[in-house]
Amino acid sequence: QQFHLRFRDTRDYQLPSGRYYLHRENYISAFENQLSQLHKSGKLASTVLYFGTTTDPFLSLHKKFDVTMACIELLERYMPGSVVFQTRSPMVISVLPALKHLGDRAVVVLPIESISEKAIARYTPGKPRIGERLVAAEGLRRQGIRVNLMASPILPYGDAKRDAWDFAEVLERHADFITF
Repeated sequence: QQFHLRFRDTRDYQLPSGRYYLHRENYISAFENQLSQLHKSGKLASTVLYFGTTTDPFLSLHKKFDVTMACIELLERYMPGSVVFQTRSPMVISVLPALKHLGDRAVVVLPIESISEKAIARYTPGKPRIGERLVAAEGLRRQGIRVNLMASPILPYGDAKRDAWDFAEVLERHADFITF
């Protein structure tokens, strides 16, 4: 199993070593094929799928959200060993039924760069507010979904010694896991 990256202009394939898969055309059938092959080989139960490594799977862009929803429907059918959804978007709560169906197999990772809304507005304009992300995290946890708050990238703000404790307390209150 290889990582296949096709360049539009040359149609050449680059084959770096590893076990990754990227397919831009007929993505749903290609993804279902991969899940089916993993199932048939007996590897699906130990497979970890990670959504959101390069782009947010819950962007409000209509087409992007449709892609995410189609993939989630396949995950509900095939039930891989573990699925990690990394997103800054509180829209992750819109897939709560699927997350509950996946149960302990699902983890939602929400990056929290700072607890300063001012820093977020300055360094990551257009991203969801920290307050919205924390409300989503709390709502997910109340529904039994595991939440990992990822302090990354940590943005400069306030007094490092004093405010770092406040940041740590907010992370601890709203997460099952914390990653730095």
